[in-house]
Amino acid sequence: MYQIKATACSLWKGDDIMEENKAKGYDPEMVEHLIQDLEDGVITDKNHAILMELIKTDPAVCKLYFEHMETVALLKQTVKNRCELGTMPVSELMISRGQRKRAMVSLTYGIAALLILCLGFLIFKVSQRRSSERDWIVMEKSVDAKYAIIYSHDEIRNAKKLQVGDKITLDQGVVQFTFPSGVKAIIEGPSKLELTSDLSVKMNGGLAWFQVPKAGHGFTVRTDRMNVVDLGTEFGLWFDADENLQVHVAKGKVRVEPVLKALKKFELVKGRAMTFDTYGRGTPVQVATSL
Repeated sequence: MYQIKATACSLWKGDDIMEENKAKGYDPEMVEHLIQDLEDGVITDKNHAILMELIKTDPAVCKLYFEHMETVALLKQTVKNRCELGTMPVSELMISRGQRKRAMVSLTYGIAALLILCLGFLIFKVSQRRSSERDWIVMEKSVDAKYAIIYSHDEIRNAKKLQVGDKITLDQGVVQFTFPSGVKAIIEGPSKLELTSDLSVKMNGGLAWFQVPKAGHGFTVRTDRMNVVDLGTEFGLWFDADENLQVHVAKGKVRVEPVLKALKKFELVKGRAMTFDTYGRGTPVQVATSL
């Protein structure tokens, strides 16, 4: 600022120079020096009159003057604030309070994060437990039942709780499976079974009777010669001594889907029964309404 002031003084010592520049019109450099001299309090009366005249008559000079004054005001305020900040007393008590406040905020955030993690873990465990409970296929057996189970994940489990993928070889006796959908399957050995899904079982040999509620609609029994699909029923399957497969419908109806593509699908309704040879060809027989 002092360097600018000195330059301004050396440039505008004489009135002749002022008159000459005034005659030439607006000179930005001249006006800036005049404004700076005015700010520093060293402007002459003659130069002051020239500057005031330019401010009144020239909008560009007026705008430059107000921009300069606004900048100076901001600089002064900034310097004042910095000085006040530098001299402001900060007590140990204020520092201690600030530290405690920051510590409490950090602790609060930490506790909140921990609670969220614990809640998420709890929800996960509860949902996992409920899912596991829903997935169980419960097996009950007669006193004389002899069987072997191959678990799907090579794990030792309670024999009453089976899962999809488990395989059961029933040498003799009777077992009952209750599926998550409420389907009940009563199987008499000898038979080989595989739990293929919550709504299906693969069966080879033996005698079976199925009770299917609405929730189990579509329950399917898969065999090597056909699939028997529930359509709202109570039905039975029997592998007889002649190696034929009999299907009996006590309630509702089933859809029979032969494995051989040459044979058409068809439905058996309540009170109907058929026996199927190894190729899946069917012949009507007398219906049985229970196991």
